[in-house]
Order: sequence, then C-alpha cells, then structure tokens
Amino acid sequence: VIEVDGKPLGPLTSLIDPEEKRALIGNMFIKVTADACKELNLDFSKTYLAQGTLRPDLIESGNPDVSGYANKIKTHHNDVNVVREARARGMVVETNWDWHKDEVRQIARMLGIDEEIASRQPFPGPGLGVRMICNEGEPVISDEDRASFDKAVAEFVPDKYQVQIAPLRSVGVQGDYRSFRHLSVLNGSGLQNADWEEIHQIARSVPNNTTAVNRMGYVLNSGKDLSAGIKAHTMHMNKQDLDLLREVDHLVTASLKNKKISQTFAVMCPIGITGKRSVAIRAIVTNDFMTGRPAMVGKDIEPAEFEYIVKEIEANFPEIDLVMYDVTGKPPATVEWE
Repeated sequence: VIEVDGKPLGPLTSLIDPEEKRALIGNMFIKVTADACKELNLDFSKTYLAQGTLRPDLIESGNPDVSGYANKIKTHHNDVNVVREARARGMVVETNWDWHKDEVRQIARMLGIDEEIASRQPFPGPGLGVRMICNEGEPVISDEDRASFDKAVAEFVPDKYQVQIAPLRSVGVQGDYRSFRHLSVLNGSGLQNADWEEIHQIARSVPNNTTAVNRMGYVLNSGKDLSAGIKAHTMHMNKQDLDLLREVDHLVTASLKNKKISQTFAVMCPIGITGKRSVAIRAIVTNDFMTGRPAMVGKDIEPAEFEYIVKEIEANFPEIDLVMYDVTGKPPATVEWE
C-alpha cells in the first residue's frame, strides 16, 4: 500500500481500475530503486536515474514536456510524478526520450547489436498487471451504450454473425484522447471458412461508429453460442490466474514467432458464456507503436497457427472458455488492453 495524493492506494490484489494499477506499480518501481540505492549507501535524491524512456511513453502519459496539448492515455512507470520531479532537477538520464521504437532498433543495428536483441518484442513496464483484466461484480452497460452499439451493429455487421457488447472495458485511444469503453465480441464459424477481410472490416467499422466500444474480439473456437449472453465474473490479481496467463502467453508467443508481427501476447479476461475466464490473443504489426494494425490471418498469420493454439488451449486449459483474437487497430484500441 502506498500513498498517492494523500490517499492510500493498494494493495495490487485489491485494485480494479487500470490507472490505479499503473500508479501503484510505477511508484513501487521507484521505491524498489530507492531501496537499492540505500543498500549501496547512496542518497536517492542525489542519484542519477538512467532509463530507456521512449517518446511514445511520454506522449501516452500526457507529459507536458513533449506536447502542450498531450492527453493522458495511460500512465507509464517511467513517467510517474516522482520521476517527473527528479527530471525537473536534472537527475534523470534518458538518451532515447525523443525516439520511437523503430528508431531505437535502427540505432541498435548501426551499433552491431545482435538482431535477437535489436528486434526483441517490448514488454510493458507494469508487466502482467495490465494483461490481467480485473473485475468485481457485474459491470452495468448503460441503455445509451446498448442503443449506440446496436445501431452500429445493424449497419455494419451481416446477419450471419453473432455480436455482443461485453460487460468488460479496456483502454483505447480515440480522437487523441483516452477512452475506457466496452469490448465487443464477434462470433462466426470460428476458424472454419472465416472471411478475415470481412471480419477486419467489421472490426474497423463498429468501434469507429459508436461511443460504446473501442475494441473487438473475434471468437476463434468453434461451436460457441453467444445467445445465452456473456457474463462478467470477479477477478483480482492472484497467483493461480497469473500462472495460467503465463502458460497461455507462452503458448501464444511461441506459436506466433513471425518477423512480420511486432508484438504478440495473451490477455486474461474475467468473462465467459459457460466459464469464468477467457483469453484474448493480441498480434500487432507496427513500426513506431503509435499506430498499428492487427496481424492479418492468411497474410501475417497462417490459419493453422491459430488452429494449433486453440486446440492446445482446449486440451490443456479447460478453465478457459472463449479464445478470442483482438482484431482492432490502434487507434481506436491501444496495443495493451490497460
């Protein structure tokens, strides 16, 4: 538990809100660093902190030093208030702070750094804390959101699909502003005879024409029926679900090793039709991570790769209900879900 703005925050196992989780983890990052300084008999307030901050970190954190009109999308651990205060005193060394990820990789290659390191996928500062979507109770979907969503569905989703607004929200970026809106779930025939061009078109059209959702997941496992409704379940940060997420994430990242894909990972969601947990796969193609598109099945990802992942999850992780593919670009979604 830490104090933020005069109020106690934490522990992490009690938090639901993604910004609160990021604030706690970011401040703990500084506390651990300060404790390490103390063990070395260093005065942390007079010690330089060197970190690999990139420009997208500062832009998404709404840092006024990089933009006079920056709006906070999500707080990054390397730009919490205590870091900003140290930066103002000239105590933070950030050689990359005006660069994007593609530029850093270019420099790495110029320096002769091994390609395995130069092209290594990023991992978020808050780690799995922002890849396990926490929830308490049954989130309310307002009548206004349902009406807005239904209107977009009627216009852009063919009748052969099932589509629902889910009682789960994630972070997005819409019109250069942060959004925290519902997930939409699209269900067709699973992987069999899936029209991926049409699916991606639906995923672009629906979030861009409603204020209710900012992200869409397509159900990969066959035989699922959304008509019974998607329900949300209580989930806080806990070892059992984190261990499950690590195993599923390893399966996903090991199966989708592809030079065309910039980042691949799994997200744990506390929703389901018959179960309490579902998984979303994120595979994004981008250069600078400021904008990006989902990897295209048949172009960047082979259908057989998804078939293998779904088969392995269904065989080895019976607690997982839906296996979804996040088919949303950035914008309107962010790469990470929180």
